[in-house]
Formats: sequence, structure tokens, C-alpha cells
Amino acid sequence: RGNQSITVDSYNGSYRLMDNLRNIHTRNGSGINGVNASTGEFTGANEYTSTTANFTGSATQPAVEVHWGMSKTYDYYKTIHNRNSYDGNGSVIRNYYNPPSFISPVDNAGAIDGQGIVGMVYGKGQILKPVVALDVAGHEFSHLVTSRNGSGGLNYLNESGALNESFADMFGTAIEFYVNLSPNWTIGEGLMNTSLISPNYMRNMADPNSAPSALGEQPDTYKGTYWK
Repeated sequence: RGNQSITVDSYNGSYRLMDNLRNIHTRNGSGINGVNASTGEFTGANEYTSTTANFTGSATQPAVEVHWGMSKTYDYYKTIHNRNSYDGNGSVIRNYYNPPSFISPVDNAGAIDGQGIVGMVYGKGQILKPVVALDVAGHEFSHLVTSRNGSGGLNYLNESGALNESFADMFGTAIEFYVNLSPNWTIGEGLMNTSLISPNYMRNMADPNSAPSALGEQPDTYKGTYWK
């Protein structure tokens, strides 16, 4: 996305990926070793720090993209839907990049709302590149919005689970169009780290059947082609 502005926090003589206005905290999840149920966060995660407020190093680039994407996701929900954070109450938005495999596979991103944890995790990628695209961030945040919708969310199973995923894709794409930096109707475009998976996106909302079969074929109509 080129050079973009992010909000960071001065911390112990340096800077960290924390946006106090939007209540967003992005951390290195590689050291996660447990759960602090009283605060709803993982323990063992480390801060991403920089001696200047400009996080331009290659080592922090994926985490910075998560942090930036989540700030735009927050702005979309606040501006368009007047929703402050995922629960409407301004709760802290926690991102963990590169969590251990017992939390999430390296080629996946996910939202967690259970067992004392509320947050999002983003894999460093292997078959995929780092799973940190803008629509991915919006997608995962939208799962938390769904789970905190005040009516019990959508059970992650069968048709309600498919609806859960669909709403997350819809909002992730809406956020991409809100930001308006070459928005499109595909999800996770450009994340493939191999030519063996084609086309180079996860899903296509304009043509669902065209999704790469290696990542799971997608139906475009109820009980239509690829329905499961």
C-alpha cells in the first residue's frame, strides 16, 4: 500500500505499535505462552518497538500492515456504523502477529472470542505470504463484531458458520472500498507464496466458483456448484 500514516505510542524511550485513540495494540505473538483471562489477552507476547516513530524496517512490516489495516477497520465501523470497537464499547483491539502453531497455523489468520481471550492472530505464512492484508484484518475484526452482536452471534457450524464467514468477507471488502486504495471484490489477493495455487486470491465475491480449489471450493448459490 506504499507509505501510510500510523499512530504509535512512546514507550520506555522508544515507540511501540499501540494506537491509544482507537485502543489498538499490535504485538509479536511468537512468545505466547498462556492466557490472562482477567484482561482477555495472551501472555508472553512482546512489543514491536522502534527508536523512531517511523516503523519502516522489513522485520516489522507485516505487523505494521496489521496495525494500519486495523486502524482503517476501526474508522470504517465508527464512521459508517457508529460502532466503537468490535463490541460498541470501545474495548481494546488486540492483534498478534506470528503466533505459535498451537494457537493458529502459519498460513491462517483468525479471530478468537472464548476461553478468556478476545483478539486476532495473523500467521507469518509459508505457502502464503504473511496473512496481513487489509481485507483480512477487516474480515477477522468482523468476526468479533458478529460474536458481540448482542444476540448471541452466529454458531461457527454448518449454515450459520457459512453466514459468519460470508458477513466477514462482506465487511472486509466494504472496508477496502472505504479506504479506496485500489479496492476489489477478491479476498486476500496477492497472498499466495507459490505459483502452484492459482488464481492468486482466497475467494472472489464477484465469481465465487473461481476460488482456487486448493484453498476450498466456494459455491455461488444455495445448493449450487461446490455446495457442501
